[in-house]
Amino acid sequence: MNQLEIRFSSGTRSSLSLGYDRDAAHAKLAADAAQPAAAVIGEGDIEGYGWERQAIVLTKPATERLMAELAAKEPWDLQQRAFEVTLGGAFVYGGIFLDPVSAMAIAYPVAYLERTEGRLVLVLRPEQRVSGAYDGIGADWNGIKSPAIRERLSQIGKLVP
Repeated sequence: MNQLEIRFSSGTRSSLSLGYDRDAAHAKLAADAAQPAAAVIGEGDIEGYGWERQAIVLTKPATERLMAELAAKEPWDLQQRAFEVTLGGAFVYGGIFLDPVSAMAIAYPVAYLERTEGRLVLVLRPEQRVSGAYDGIGADWNGIKSPAIRERLSQIGKLVP
């Protein structure tokens, strides 16, 4: 099965020694993806995936379950927690949750968390840039815009333009 999963690590940027560099962090996140996750979001937990904005909207039940499993009261409680995205069990990319205005020069994927109408929204970015301009990152945005992920989202009816 070609299942898409977002795995919430038990580790953080600090505990996994991810640093700032993409290559070093990528290798450590790939290794972490083989470990048991603190929580997992599966395809049924996704209400929609806005491809243009790279925003994943979770269902209300998935939001409640995730926050409970991670013992988080608010989205900012998850700051700097690591995450990994897998497709068919294979690691595609990983990163950390971060505040959008953070001055940390993280050169690998970050996810900003928003809460809308009781749903958690994960807004993915290829790296941390306060400017929001991602020129020169590459077409796949450090794995986020993987054609295989887009195809899977389309297959399961979760892709939103």
